[in-house]
This record gives sequence, structure tokens and C-alpha cells, in this order.
Amino acid sequence: MNEYALPYRKFKNERLANLEESQSKEAVTAMPVRVTLNTNSDCNLQCQLCGFSSKTSKCRAEYQKTTMDWELVTQLSEQLFPTAWEIIPTTCGEPLLYKNWEELIELINKNRCYLGLYTNGMLLDEKISIKLIPYLNDLKISFDGAVKSTYENLRQGANYERVIDNIHLFNSLRKNYQYTFRPTLTIQYTLMKSNIEEFPAMVKLASNIGADRIAASHVYIFYPDQKEESLLFHQDICDLNLNSSQQIAKSLNIIIFFPRSFSNSINSNCLFKSGTCSYLYKETWIDINGDVHPCFMLDSPIMGNLYKKSFKTIWNDIPYQNMRRTLNTESPYFFRCLNCPIRMQFDPNYLKGYNKAGFLFYEKE
Repeated sequence: MNEYALPYRKFKNERLANLEESQSKEAVTAMPVRVTLNTNSDCNLQCQLCGFSSKTSKCRAEYQKTTMDWELVTQLSEQLFPTAWEIIPTTCGEPLLYKNWEELIELINKNRCYLGLYTNGMLLDEKISIKLIPYLNDLKISFDGAVKSTYENLRQGANYERVIDNIHLFNSLRKNYQYTFRPTLTIQYTLMKSNIEEFPAMVKLASNIGADRIAASHVYIFYPDQKEESLLFHQDICDLNLNSSQQIAKSLNIIIFFPRSFSNSINSNCLFKSGTCSYLYKETWIDINGDVHPCFMLDSPIMGNLYKKSFKTIWNDIPYQNMRRTLNTESPYFFRCLNCPIRMQFDPNYLKGYNKAGFLFYEKE
């Protein structure tokens, strides 16, 4: 983590965003606190159920290019970085394949932001880790199987031993920093039929390799032939393994985030604010082509394009205002808000319970 305190203006902006969210304002003054820039869509893996793999890339319109223009990145650094406290490079590919990732880190440092990184860990060698650690807030490594065969089958192209070695190396390097400035390490686990019974073992593995936490969420299904992987159809075995994993995490003193159980016998400890959506007030997602999205859902609406309007204009334009205004109505601006998959998993007060709209994304309504 950067060895400096965030500027006061960033805290002031976040406090204002929290206030405006609590007031359910349609037009806002605060700017996003977290910004995800989909800098590139290329990846060194072909994960079976990834929404951006070659099989499922049609979930969002095909990109005409695979890399965000550097000129757009620099413009966004001027418009968004001064008030944002965390910048996240692509979540639709492998961020360490972005040709300008080192220059992006320089912009992040210049604007005194933190870097958040989602990676598959394959490229995380010593040289790259040394460059990343001073700026990292949290490193999130996707790891979808506790044993080699499951992991490498689901994450095709990955090497189990290599990623484990890279994690050990990263841990040894981050220990050189004072605890206050040391980045955290999170293991990201996508829950599905193929790996749910390994989740308790994954909690143990995460602890053994020195992770600070493990975070799990349900897989989203984009094609009917993947349907059986959804734990919506395997609820008992899911709840059994969530309960076991929770107990193991407690005994190992590792933080665990996971969805609430289907039976509601286990509440998620990764809480989502009831009755609101922080994404509409504190976060934004920007695609390679300049499209601005309100959340990370692959079919979320386009709120505007940065080659046509400034971000500040888009942030308070009619689509964003309509989305904030209709969020808790029966006719939300984005149809998925009616059965939001995030609230469904992580809001213990979500009254509708689980249903297929939060899992089966090939069903549009």
C-alpha cells in the first residue's frame, strides 16, 4: 500500500458520496470513490465459465479492440483520479497483460490513489511483485479449486504450482513493508457445482499460503448448457459446505466472505446496504471503448460514452438519474436491479430470496 496518507479531498468526497446515497439523491455532487478501468480484454487463460472467455464474449458486444487508448486513460486520470481513492485495472482480462500498466501505476501514484488488482496470478513474478507492492491496497487472486485437477480444469491454461509459488513469493516480499502500509491478499473463489465441495479445503489452503481473507460468490451462468454448474440447483450441498467453511475459517482466524445460504441459516458477513446501491454513488466501470457502466454486470446499460461526453456530464446525465430514481421500484431502469444478484447474495435483509434471475444470465427477463 502507498506509504502516504490519502489527501483530505478524497475523504471529503467519500463522506459526501455517503450522504448523497443516504438521501437517495438523483443528481449528485460527489465523484466515484472506486474506478474500474477495463484497460484490456486479453487474457492468458480460458476459464470455462468466465463471462469474457471466447465462448461467452457475446454477453457484451464484441470489443473492436482489446486495449484502451492511453489518451483516454490520461484524460480519466485528470477527471477521476483526484477524488478517487482506489483505481482498479481491468476485470475483463488479465491486467498485467496491459502494455501500459507501469505507466498507469505512475498516474495512480501521482494522484495519490491506491491500486486494487484482480489477477489470475500466473504473471506475478518477483520483478512484477516488487513494482506493484508499494502501490497496492489489496491483491485479489482468482483461485477456483483447492486441488490441482479441479483448478486447472476450470482455469484452463493455469498452472497450480506456479501460482502457489507466486503467492508465496508475494507474501515474502510484502513482509518487507510495515504492517500499516502492507497490502492485503485476498483469494477469490467462484462457487459452482464443480468446486463447492472443495471450498472448505480452499479455506485451509488460503490460510496456509498466507492470505488475509477468502471471498466467494456464486457463478453466473451465461449459456443453458452450463446450467448444472449453478448451485441454485444444488442448494443443500452448497449450504453444507458454506457452513463447514465458516467454521474452519473461524478456527484458523482467517476472514471469510461468502453468500448467504439458501436456507437463510447462515448470513453472509459481506454485507450489502439494504435498500440502496453504492455502485450508483461511489463506483463506476469504464470499458475499453469509453462506454460508462453503472455496475460490473456484463449486460448493464451504457450510461454514456467518454468520446462524446465528459465523465462528470455522464455521471449526472438522464440515464444515471433515472437509474438512481427507479432503483427500488417495480420498473427499474436496469431490469436486473429488480432481482439484483449482488443484493440477492450479500444483503441479509433482501426479502425476495434467491431466484433464477440472479444466477441464469441467459434469461433476460
